[in-house]
Amino acid sequence: MISSLVLLILSVVFVHAVPISLHPDNPHYFLYHEKPTILVGSTEHYGAVLNLDFDYKTYLNSVAKAGLDLTRTWSGTYREMNNTFGILNNTMGPASGRFISPWARSSQCCYKDGGNKFDLTKFDDNYFARLKDFLSIAQSLDIIVNYGIFCRMYNQELWELSPMNGINNINNVGVNINFDSVFSLNDTSLISVMQDVTSKIVTEMNGFDNFYFEVINEPNMPQVTADWTNLIISTIVKTESSLPQKHIIAQNSLNINPATSLYSFHYGKPNDAIDHLNLNKAIGDGETGFAGPYDYAYRTQGWQWFISGGAEYDNLDYSWTDAHPDGTACCPVVGPSGGGPSLRFQLSIMKKFIESYDFIHMAPGTSFITSHTPSSAWVGALVHKDQNQYLIYVNETSTISLTLQLNTGSYRAEWLDTLSGNILRTDTINGGNPQLTSPSFVAAGDIAVGIRKM
Repeated sequence: MISSLVLLILSVVFVHAVPISLHPDNPHYFLYHEKPTILVGSTEHYGAVLNLDFDYKTYLNSVAKAGLDLTRTWSGTYREMNNTFGILNNTMGPASGRFISPWARSSQCCYKDGGNKFDLTKFDDNYFARLKDFLSIAQSLDIIVNYGIFCRMYNQELWELSPMNGINNINNVGVNINFDSVFSLNDTSLISVMQDVTSKIVTEMNGFDNFYFEVINEPNMPQVTADWTNLIISTIVKTESSLPQKHIIAQNSLNINPATSLYSFHYGKPNDAIDHLNLNKAIGDGETGFAGPYDYAYRTQGWQWFISGGAEYDNLDYSWTDAHPDGTACCPVVGPSGGGPSLRFQLSIMKKFIESYDFIHMAPGTSFITSHTPSSAWVGALVHKDQNQYLIYVNETSTISLTLQLNTGSYRAEWLDTLSGNILRTDTINGGNPQLTSPSFVAAGDIAVGIRKM
């Protein structure tokens, strides 16, 4: 007879074995551990696994403590140097000899940045042990991992750092190939290596429920061909077809493959989300940054994204470094983007407030707002299908007045301070055409108000 303790353990394992998925009631959002979810991150520069000097345990615990639930990491088919793109303390640029990838090192010298060349016919058990430990810790903290398998080679220098380049492997693969033709179907030996490493990664990661695959970062057609993208997606699908778990595939591309569930923009604008809701997929802003070291820029981008129907938002946060895996290399951050504890706190306020409403049954719409003053203010809203809940976000530098059109009844309006998370004021209004005037929010430059029918 099975004991009650064993049954409890089995039930927990079963629940946690269901990977994050699109919500069955609304595929524009996620379902994880039976809870509707939006994903919010302020992520290190994607080197947590491939950089042996990065303390990902401290990092992940700091992400969870900040109230966020998303991180992004790359496989090691691509890497950078410490000062690539002017990024100092770049976690994607490990110190010489401290880079680990899915492929095993050979006994032959010399890899371009230290250590022996790679053998693309063999995989590195230590890499996959590190990856699984990373996923396991993230899973225990309810953090979702955006795992990028490939990344576009931005220039010849970066291509010459990849194990797939012929100068770095003993297999005569990736020889005499220019950086802008890596991701095509032209070289059959390189394609075979890409498919093999994809299948290996997919197989090794299958037992975890807290991740999704991103095929390739910033493909920027035509450097990355549609045929190549579709081949890698089919490789993921075929590999998982014989495995227990099926995971979301994210596509950061203009060519939509029906097997993908998350369509991800970078530096997305509100219309990027609204205009693609007809895909019936989750719409993500998988990377934002390069707007200076200012919390305001990334906070307001996040709010605008979610109020426009987005499901995923991840800021590129350079306050995470090898020396500061707790995200305290600030403030301000040294680098082209913002980050740090204060921004992460503000993003957690946004996530918590949105998820306190029945957002899974809401969609972007502002027709119930008949006017607003000043008219120049950016105003967006999510509207419940039963028209009994509304979330309004205002990006403005002065008091805002809103004239609404609501069904009969009484409503409670809560004005949220986006900086502190405090409710500035609660108003009671009646249906018809009530006017709402906000508290002052000059210091923040934005404000949110949630309206519920009483």
